Amino acid sequence: MAKTWKDSDVSLDPIKNETIAVLGYGIQGHAQANNLKGFWS
Repeated sequence: MAKTWKDSDVSLDPIKNETIAVLGYGIQGHAQANNLKGFWS
């Protein structure tokens, strides 16, 4: 069975001031990058 992670299980503090790169093909990489932007906006 797959592990389900909830917001209360994890913390973004270790990577809060880091640069994150999203590598992908076609629209998938672009869509994932846009989703990550929402976390820090």
